[in-house]
Amino acid sequence: MLDHSTQVQRHPLSERGDDAYMTPPCATAALEPLMALLEKSNMQSGKALIDFIRTQNWHVIDPETKLVVLHEINSAIVKLRTRNGMSPLDDGLPGDRSTVFQTIRLIVVPFEEKPAHSFSAKQER
Repeated sequence: MLDHSTQVQRHPLSERGDDAYMTPPCATAALEPLMALLEKSNMQSGKALIDFIRTQNWHVIDPETKLVVLHEINSAIVKLRTRNGMSPLDDGLPGDRSTVFQTIRLIVVPFEEKPAHSFSAKQER
């Protein structure tokens, strides 16, 4: 099995199952610092992670890379939560404030009807 940094660097170019792998140049600027940030994350890193994600130009990053980014962030959050004795996932009910991951997902892949809401550090789960 490949480690996370190798997986981020080698994602498929197409959905046809080609064996060719490559990270688009526009994504490299976001992926490398993101992986470093995720490695150093702790339970108080939510705001810093959201702030980093907000600084990236997600409009120029391809959909496959966005999925890799969301997967890596989700994996890091799950590991961090379980390491701290919490349940792996804690998505709120409709109407609740967004979690760190939900906020990031809406920044990376926004829905027209649902913009990314601010996340307060005191609300971090």
